Amino acid sequence: MWLYWMVGISVVNSLLLNVGIPLRFSFGLILTDLIYKMGLSFGPLFADIGMFADILILGALLIFGYFASKRRVWAFIGGLAIVALDTLFIVWLHGLAILLSICIHLMALFSLWRGARVALAALKSDGTSPDDAKYIIRP
Repeated sequence: MWLYWMVGISVVNSLLLNVGIPLRFSFGLILTDLIYKMGLSFGPLFADIGMFADILILGALLIFGYFASKRRVWAFIGGLAIVALDTLFIVWLHGLAILLSICIHLMALFSLWRGARVALAALKSDGTSPDDAKYIIRP
């Protein structure tokens, strides 16, 4: 669920940034804002390229969210990587000035880590993927 929330709020943040409203929500990714602003500084064509890169990042998070809901370990790891990178960018760019955003990102990282552990434990317990387990008839 965290990944879906982050995508939704990031879309809202990107729309607000595109319109010029200086309001950001803490649940969103700072990577999307950063990429768009960098593209915008080079001109309108690069702003469009930045927006396309934002769509790719958010699309990857949606895919990771979908497969994480199916308890795929790789999806949790992909989501963890993007959220961890985003958290590092927040700390690097803003320090502890936006502590709420850092705390929310850390909560998301912890939840994704727990989900990955549960998915890995389920995989190790019977050696099947969670989707295949429903077709196995046990005595």
